[in-house]
Amino acid sequence: SILPEVHPSAGLFARGEGFWEGIPILAVLGDQQASLYGQLGWERGSLKTTYGTGAFSLLHLGAAPLPPPKGLLVSAGWSRGEERSYVLEGSVFVAGAAVQWLVEGLGIASHLGQIEALARQAGESEGLVFVPALTGLGSPYWDPSAEGLLIGITRKTRPAQIARAVLEGIAHQVCDVLEAMAETSPSPILSMRADGGAAQNDLLLQIQADLLGLPVARSRNRESTALGAALLAGQEAGFYATPEERIPFGEVDRTFLPTLAPSERERKRAEWRRGVFRARGWRREETQPS
Repeated sequence: SILPEVHPSAGLFARGEGFWEGIPILAVLGDQQASLYGQLGWERGSLKTTYGTGAFSLLHLGAAPLPPPKGLLVSAGWSRGEERSYVLEGSVFVAGAAVQWLVEGLGIASHLGQIEALARQAGESEGLVFVPALTGLGSPYWDPSAEGLLIGITRKTRPAQIARAVLEGIAHQVCDVLEAMAETSPSPILSMRADGGAAQNDLLLQIQADLLGLPVARSRNRESTALGAALLAGQEAGFYATPEERIPFGEVDRTFLPTLAPSERERKRAEWRRGVFRARGWRREETQPS
């Protein structure tokens, strides 16, 4: 009896007071669920990733939950009236935070905006692999004993290669999540929507498209979480007679198409898997030499 009542995501929750006197609160969603809604991910099979400090991928499962593959979570998406939706969720702990580490930790650039240009100087990471396990690894590994790893360093390694390897490491983590999602996806994954502050890095999203082998469409609206809550509240308030009236709010800013040959993609993915294998379990006692 001390817990709040469970309600659908859309409905009259309360009315504002003071400056907001009388304004109805008509939608309440989780942040990533709201982001998927704001990315127009209303249909079964819709997929988005939000790139912030971490990276969070959600796949719309439809009206019924499915058993999650190992390393992922199934959670409620949103509900309105009798309508229900469920999502498959994967969380990467370190995404944009790895770029911040380059600036604040290593000092290889004076501000975040310089990292993309620096990484472009490299062209390729030249065998350098960075596993961004700065706080362990999230989905699909859930390994708190993993440590960050930068391997493949030679005397020729320069800051540009390190910056490129960090962006590739972020993208590889998202690939790991999506590969796990593909095992349960109700339909083939054909594309991905992207939003968030770190998604403004064009090179990161191009690398992501290359490693996924899929188009990556960046939302014009960076704040898809706030947009999703507003769209659901607007629908509940009757602002939109049909779902199609909301589509202009979710316009795409740019779509990044894969350019990497499949053989090169698999080579890079194989290098990444070797790096993850070495990074995992680093803090566990049994991994220490005798």
